[in-house]
Amino acid sequence: MEVNYPAPQEAPETIPFTKPLFNRFLESGREGRNEWWRYALGILLTFIVGYQIFGIVPLVIIVISGVVSQEFTLNEFLANPANLQNHEFLHVSKNTLLAAILFIFVAAMVFLFIAIRYIHRKRIMSVIASDRRPFSFKRYFSGFGVWLAFNILQLVISLAVNPDNFHVVFEPIPFIGSLVICLVLLPLQTGWEEMFFRGYLMQGIGLKSRSALWPWIITSIIFGLMHVMNAEVQKNGIAMMLPQYIFPGLVFGAIVLMDERLELAMGMHLGNNLFGALTISNADSTLQANTIWSVDSIVSGPDIAMGYIMPLVVVIVLYKVYKWDIKKLYK
Repeated sequence: MEVNYPAPQEAPETIPFTKPLFNRFLESGREGRNEWWRYALGILLTFIVGYQIFGIVPLVIIVISGVVSQEFTLNEFLANPANLQNHEFLHVSKNTLLAAILFIFVAAMVFLFIAIRYIHRKRIMSVIASDRRPFSFKRYFSGFGVWLAFNILQLVISLAVNPDNFHVVFEPIPFIGSLVICLVLLPLQTGWEEMFFRGYLMQGIGLKSRSALWPWIITSIIFGLMHVMNAEVQKNGIAMMLPQYIFPGLVFGAIVLMDERLELAMGMHLGNNLFGALTISNADSTLQANTIWSVDSIVSGPDIAMGYIMPLVVVIVLYKVYKWDIKKLYK
């Protein structure tokens, strides 16, 4: 008797197993859709459309108003790129120009949210934390307090070592205006920089490189290069100033990778920028707020040395407190 055996069935398609990354924060970036073109579109939206187009609208309005009111001509404005950061040339108050410059980061943050939520289809918290716990305000304000204390100590040392470099320029009413603007807008500025560089880009590069070392180094360099057009860099030279921007990127990146969350670095970044914006001003600084002191130079030797030593001390202290695993920086 002939026996009819069933035809062999094709094996079901197998989905290749991808080994989870050692660093849980980078692994968190796997959420949602992560094709290369989505990152290209997200960067275009955030950095070009948000940061460089919509973000500069208030500055454009200030320039147009100055030209229309014949405070200066368009040719005079275009003759020197530093005019865009000179409130006296633009005939506006320091606080008006401060708010206009910081608005750039408001627009950038809006478009970053759009990119994360609707292009990548991720939760916003997926680029902030490695788990599904809510935003940690405790970590945020702990980081803010630690870095603020570090800045105060550095200021006290600078005042003691070089008191002639400091000149009191405090005016209560304008200072309060700068304080309010900074309290409202600086969290968005520093939050965007951390979420974009140490969150969005670091996770994207980490998924491709499959280690923490390359995204840590690459995002720190990009973070430094983003500041090369700042007035203080143009004045003092790239060789002098660029390392002073790359180094904080390395410090904040190390904290993010070892803590596997952004909140500590976000708080520290806010503490750094808020203290710097409101305590000391210099004619060459990009952000011109109403401060307590002005200084003749921002590149004195002792200040530069402390700018490298004290952040390392802070990282070592936090490393001990949180019992971090140093392998998360490179594995």
